Amino acid sequence: MERNLTINNKCYILKLINIYLLIIFVLAFISNTILIIIFIRNKQLRIPLNIFIIVLTICNLIGTIVEIPPVIISNWYCKWVFNDLACKLNATLMYFIGSLSIFLIVAISFERYYPMSNPLDFIHEQIKVRKIYLTISVCCLFAFIWSIFPWLGWSYYSYEGMQTSCSVEWKSNSFNVISYNMSIFLFVFFIPLCIILYTNVKLVCIIRNMRRQQFNTNNRMRHKMKLERNLTINVFCLVASFMITWMPFALVSFASIFIGPRLGPVVSTVSAMFAKSSLLWSTLFYMFSNKNIKRILFQMFKLTEKKKKKNKKKMNEIQNKELNKNEFKNGRFPVLL
Repeated sequence: MERNLTINNKCYILKLINIYLLIIFVLAFISNTILIIIFIRNKQLRIPLNIFIIVLTICNLIGTIVEIPPVIISNWYCKWVFNDLACKLNATLMYFIGSLSIFLIVAISFERYYPMSNPLDFIHEQIKVRKIYLTISVCCLFAFIWSIFPWLGWSYYSYEGMQTSCSVEWKSNSFNVISYNMSIFLFVFFIPLCIILYTNVKLVCIIRNMRRQQFNTNNRMRHKMKLERNLTINVFCLVASFMITWMPFALVSFASIFIGPRLGPVVSTVSAMFAKSSLLWSTLFYMFSNKNIKRILFQMFKLTEKKKKKNKKKMNEIQNKELNKNEFKNGRFPVLL
């Protein structure tokens, strides 16, 4: 893998990108960790939909810890400072998590679409947890297969953009590389995107008609439909945040197949760095669009504040006792503060 040495005169751009990556790293680590803690502490949140969210959050946390730090270090030195094997491993993990995320979002979109399009059937038949785990396993298998192909000789991983991060090779004109890139664009991005758009557009239409349907249903059905509508809005925010962050990288990568070097390294690097923000935004948007999680989150911070006040009160009491003891020793009356 050859490195482009002319990139040294653009270090200032990499330093600016580093500030952005540091912010994303800190916020993504905190938000994903908090969301995982919330799911661990609150068993009532482990509904079928949230099992997908838990897996997606774990992927985001792993990606935050493993993917971003090597890029931050490399940006600081204006070159990839690790060996070629580390480059390939980092790119493989990034690609696996990206592929798994979009497959999981397809599964989440379908999981929302089915009960909303068949509300009467769904009341009597819940999606079994076993099917959820099977779906997650299939998503992991597909993501692993597509990310391992470059190790088996179909395309390869290489340095991208300004040579401080690694990805699938996009700019080579060989049939081996182009065939792989066209395949992943079709099966890993375009087809999943069509499924996501179709299911979510249908969901928006269903939500619009939901108020009219509520007048002809009983209280139980009305309550169920309201819950499903709220969950659908949460998923819509999750899907929108993920697609917005990955769309520029997908378009730039697809354009690289045809126009290659004319895009320039800065465009490739900026789009790749922006895609890494999906590790933050998908979690953050879901946390603050979900009423239950938002309520638990606020309670956690309130309890923390109460503990601080309680500890402060105890410290004041201890100080008062110590002060009173000293006053007695000196033959004075105790003073209450």
